[in-house]
Amino acid sequence: MAASAISAGSIDVNAIVSQLMIVERQPLNALQTKETSYQSKITALGLIKSKMSDFQTALQSLGSSSSSSLLAYKANSSDSTVFSATASSSATAGVYSLNVTKLAQAHKLAAAGQLSDTTAISSTASTVTFSVGGTNTDIAIAAGATLQDMRAAINAAGIGVTATIINDGSATPYRLALSANNSGLSNQGIR
Repeated sequence: MAASAISAGSIDVNAIVSQLMIVERQPLNALQTKETSYQSKITALGLIKSKMSDFQTALQSLGSSSSSSLLAYKANSSDSTVFSATASSSATAGVYSLNVTKLAQAHKLAAAGQLSDTTAISSTASTVTFSVGGTNTDIAIAAGATLQDMRAAINAAGIGVTATIINDGSATPYRLALSANNSGLSNQGIR
């Protein structure tokens, strides 16, 4: 009877086989979906590994003493036109302050006192050597020169020194006073 039902009816065998194939392929399709998902995850992990390798290389270069790195010792000044600093490998990290307690002053000298600024100091000519800022300059002083003549000769030479005559009120009050025009260690050598 079963044979007659199959022959008598109109059964679409191709449709049934196609439907059975679809049902049979569902586990295979699920496996292929899982495989695609795993392949995506493997690709993502490979990308992460590559980025971690790049990061590790960058970290190693930061620790290199031959590069401008975090290990480099540096000193910074808030105003490098006034003060500069450098740091050696033995520097201790920190913030340091520099307080100026005294400013440099121009070097000053005063000669021995004289009774008058218009009386001749010596009857012979002489040469006075000035050393200012590492440069030596000779100034000729004529025979019979007074303190006023010496002041004029020094000021006319333009050597970075100003000469003045001061009266200190003593028994020999008139003194030739010399003052460097610039302050600092390199200008202290008025001789």
